[in-house]
Amino acid sequence: MLEIILNIVIIVILGVTIAFCIRLERRINSLKNNKNEITTALMNLDKTLGASQQNIDDLRELGSTTLYKLTQQNNSAKELIHDIRFIIDRGNVLADRLEELIYNVKESINKIEKNPQKKTSVKKNKKTNISA
Repeated sequence: MLEIILNIVIIVILGVTIAFCIRLERRINSLKNNKNEITTALMNLDKTLGASQQNIDDLRELGSTTLYKLTQQNNSAKELIHDIRFIIDRGNVLADRLEELIYNVKESINKIEKNPQKKTSVKKNKKTNISA
């Protein structure tokens, strides 16, 4: 009877072991399937990272090209600013000279306007002297 109980216990333990092995096999198969999915995902990630690296390199090249062009334009702008300042200075000098000339002309006109009255009175006197 002890032998039968012992055999039953061994059968139960073997049954539990077989059930555990079946569950373990299913999990291993599941891991294998997940491994394939993970491998595919990692390959896609690698492709994406490669494309991202290429885009970063392109952006760096574009950035340095843009920087070079902006530097050239900045230098050209500085030269134009210098030229414009020179033109403004020359314009100011010319404007000052024109103001001075206008002032001188106005002064001359004022003098002429004052003097012809005297000259006309002198002429009138000459005319009166002639007729007398």
